[in-house]
Amino acid sequence: MLSHYLSFSEDRRGQLGKYFALINQGKSNLEAAEGAFGSLSKLNRDLDRYQRSNIRGVEVTFPDYIMPDVTVRPLTDAEAAIMPYRIESSAGVDEKEAARLVEPVRNLAAQYPTSLPVLLELTEAEFDLSNYDASETAAKQILQIDPDNVRAHVYLGNIALRRAEEDSSQFAIARSTFALATKLAPRNPQPLFGYYLSYRLAGLTPPEDALIALEMAYEFAPFDDSIRTALAHLLLIEQRNSDALAVLTPIANNPHGGKRAKKIHELAQDIAAGETSEALAYLAPKLGKPEDEEEGDDDE
Repeated sequence: MLSHYLSFSEDRRGQLGKYFALINQGKSNLEAAEGAFGSLSKLNRDLDRYQRSNIRGVEVTFPDYIMPDVTVRPLTDAEAAIMPYRIESSAGVDEKEAARLVEPVRNLAAQYPTSLPVLLELTEAEFDLSNYDASETAAKQILQIDPDNVRAHVYLGNIALRRAEEDSSQFAIARSTFALATKLAPRNPQPLFGYYLSYRLAGLTPPEDALIALEMAYEFAPFDDSIRTALAHLLLIEQRNSDALAVLTPIANNPHGGKRAKKIHELAQDIAAGETSEALAYLAPKLGKPEDEEEGDDDE
């Protein structure tokens, strides 16, 4: 409602842009809000009035727009059966929850051995439990049915990255796997990011095409904090501190970001002061499960 009000109110025209500009200058949420909106208590009163009024809207049309043909079909029995587990895993699971999900998913895979949605969920369930051999087997079953399945290729690349903790030769396997997935889906951020990581995590200087891959991954998925922090790390290496700050600001100012947001906010202040050593160490991509660095976080 606040975004809507600030976008359509004539009295407050330009304030939302000013707020974002102040945030990008390193101001805190409160400082930026007071600088852009003035009295916040008055803003609250105005907003209360606005939400009781007739709300405006704008219809946006695009030139040469053609309405797509949309078809809807019922779920297959296999899709309907796997859907509850897909919903849970998509929402995110810890190790205990992953252990609870994997057995029923295995049973469904035995019941529907040629169902891609079921096999994809099996691949993810085994991967979440670090059962990389089983996850790889499921992913390869998918590729026997659909050789161009991008998600299966991405899982194989991620499995290779995890195995690289013990065997550095797996980095090359991950790299070629992500490169293949990128050819199949050039706008998918996951293989682009994985390709970059296959160099950075190996301790190698990423070549130009890997740097471009990271930038493209960020362009396609700016909402992904892992991609965002990896890009900020690269920008710091390149001594582009102001650009790194701009990339980190949404995380640093996330009021629901928990301990990690607080830490990045502190690092952003250090970067603004010209001190980058701690930020470089903290933001550097690391081997292991992505959630490892989130351990201990709380959502406040």
